[in-house]
Amino acid sequence: MEDLKQAAADIDEVCGQVELRHDIPSALFRKWGRWDELSASQRTMVAVLDHAPAGSFDKPEMLPRELRASVTDFDADEWSDVVTVATLVSNPMAKSWIEDTLWLTEHIHGSKPHGPASLDAHFEVLSDSDAHVMERIRGAERVAELVRRMGQRNGEAAQQTEQLMRDIMEGITHGGLGGPDDSLCAATRIWADVVVPSPEAVRLLDEVENRFAGPHDLEVLADVRNKFCPDAWDNYDKAIQAFMDESESSIGMRSYAAAKNALGIATRVGHPRQAAIKAAIQHIDVWEGTVPTRIGGTVPAEAVHQWIAETVGSDDLQSSLRRLVTNGRSAVNGDGEPDTERQSFLDYLPVRTFGLYNSTLRNTDAQDCGDPNAEPPRHSSNAVSRNINASLTANFLAPSLKQIFTHYDPDTDELRRLLDPHPHIDETNIEALIDGLVLYTEQRWESFACTLLPRIEQLVRRTAVEANVPIIKEPKGDERGGVSTFGGLLRNLRKASPDTFPEELARRIDFLLTDDIQGFNLRNEILHGLAERPIQQWEATVVVLALLEILLFQPET
Repeated sequence: MEDLKQAAADIDEVCGQVELRHDIPSALFRKWGRWDELSASQRTMVAVLDHAPAGSFDKPEMLPRELRASVTDFDADEWSDVVTVATLVSNPMAKSWIEDTLWLTEHIHGSKPHGPASLDAHFEVLSDSDAHVMERIRGAERVAELVRRMGQRNGEAAQQTEQLMRDIMEGITHGGLGGPDDSLCAATRIWADVVVPSPEAVRLLDEVENRFAGPHDLEVLADVRNKFCPDAWDNYDKAIQAFMDESESSIGMRSYAAAKNALGIATRVGHPRQAAIKAAIQHIDVWEGTVPTRIGGTVPAEAVHQWIAETVGSDDLQSSLRRLVTNGRSAVNGDGEPDTERQSFLDYLPVRTFGLYNSTLRNTDAQDCGDPNAEPPRHSSNAVSRNINASLTANFLAPSLKQIFTHYDPDTDELRRLLDPHPHIDETNIEALIDGLVLYTEQRWESFACTLLPRIEQLVRRTAVEANVPIIKEPKGDERGGVSTFGGLLRNLRKASPDTFPEELARRIDFLLTDDIQGFNLRNEILHGLAERPIQQWEATVVVLALLEILLFQPET
């Protein structure tokens, strides 16, 4: 018991030295020493005080990550220590958090309800005019949550919360409380949960808006006003216009981000300006003002020449083409499964993939840094580095293929012998494929790609039909039926016909032609006109590789 009394006294002491609750654990370490020097009771209290703010949770797995890792392993004695220290601590900032933890974890330790004690302790912080404004706001957040959970929305606690939040907002608005400007945003959001619509509330909102007219502040205020007058467009007009004004006065990615914020509000509330904002986004140059990063260094010419010479060889056309496919396979064809080991902090960043006219192709959430078993997102640093490597390798393959055609100088009969053995190529296809390969030798990349890509898709589709893989899509409502998309066709082949079209082959064709995350997606980029630039030699070479993979495929050994 003496250890617990001393721990409580130490907690009270360090709380008098810090302004913010999240500084308590580091202050305790300065007083108590390193983790391995702490007593069992000291470790328990540090674990309780060292977690992020949380909402209401009913199951252990829904607890905040930091808290879950600490408290789910507590035994009965440790929980008893926490309950005891909660009664001994007097500092409201620490007491509120210990009681809050007990409230969140009642389903684990099964002790008496701690909601009322947590509510009282948070009210103490909220009412302390000398406390840091952000701690008062955090206290209000927890009070609002407890009020909702305890069914006291219309009770004394809710009224008291509203009045205290009104005092805090008045203090921030008139400059008396100081603190960061965004503290008003936080305060307003919380106040909106407990506010009772009234002329005085509207007056306070007007004052807040007059002082804080930033776009994000205006969005928060619009949400609060919407409680008084739901579905009124003018609640959000100012916020949307503020973001669009910011977009028009900015350049590059900043302009784009502001316009996307405006679109986010308009979409969320069903505002009629959605179409106009989308049209504006299409005209933003997202790369304006950016400075490209250049990677220095050169690949020795001797190494390049040796690589090309080994690929070309001196035997025959088909053998050289096989070597070309093999040499490019590891990087260009997306060979191998994605590496699940994290290589970079890039894995933990959210990623937005841009398409034509600033369209968003895909949003990928950041990786959960706290889950060691989670799979990295497909948009990880591994994917980025693999795509860069593939693009560079493709540029090496292009001169190799050119040299092959120059060295062996195949005529149409030789190209026919190359194509003819494939069981799903008929005479019409052979002529079209030969015409396409001739276009490649003539360096007419655009004509070549537009000629070959549909024939490759046709070849794969015929392979699926012969293998009894369904390719037909039935109409659904107003959605027309027909045949599967190329990407869907490859997926079906992988699943249904591994002998006819092995998974490794389907994976490579997908990487080269249809994968818009890690691969080149050339089929869609070229045939749908999404690449608003001339087709380059390396891209044409990738299309050739896709055809060669199908014609010359040999299972890996």
